Amino acid sequence: MYLKYVVIILIIISALSIISDTGQTQDENKVSEELLNYLPYDVGQWRQYDRSYWSIEHGSAWVEEITQTVVGSDEVLDGRFAYILKDEGVSYDSIWVVFVDDEIRRYEDYPEDYKNYKVLLKEPVVKGNWWNFNHYPVGGDSMKAFIVETGISVDNFDMTFDNCVHVYAMPYHHFYFKLGIGIVRSSEAKQDSLTGTDDELLNWEIE
Repeated sequence: MYLKYVVIILIIISALSIISDTGQTQDENKVSEELLNYLPYDVGQWRQYDRSYWSIEHGSAWVEEITQTVVGSDEVLDGRFAYILKDEGVSYDSIWVVFVDDEIRRYEDYPEDYKNYKVLLKEPVVKGNWWNFNHYPVGGDSMKAFIVETGISVDNFDMTFDNCVHVYAMPYHHFYFKLGIGIVRSSEAKQDSLTGTDDELLNWEIE
């Protein structure tokens, strides 16, 4: 009789443990609504950017229009939600934007592990917050990113985007996020900071 009670108690403890673990996993995989609003992606949406390619060494630059489309979604990295983006007219593979707890990560290849990504934005979205921009070290150190300012205006041609968040990652990475729209302007350079691209949002369809 005693053994019977022991077995019942062990079964109850195991069941409670499974429920607890499941709840913890769900909490860990829960994506912040605030972060989703800073990059409000959905399959079929597109954003058109004016992209400038520049080179300090050669003093050259050329401009073209790039349309970035959300072509799909998936679950990666143990159930993390991801959107798959393609830049029309650009040869490299898909971009994967993964929402991991309190941060937004960008992978240039399929996210098979927790390496080789850049953190575009991290909570709390307040001035002065900082984080490791890249998982892998560059020149022996991990690059740092921080929120320079919130509530600023960004002028793109004949448009003005108010209440934007400016993220800076040294030595030459800038991102401007507009709540409800996404990235309205960005500047990115290669590791040598001699070549890079500047993007400015021209048009979009995100409904």
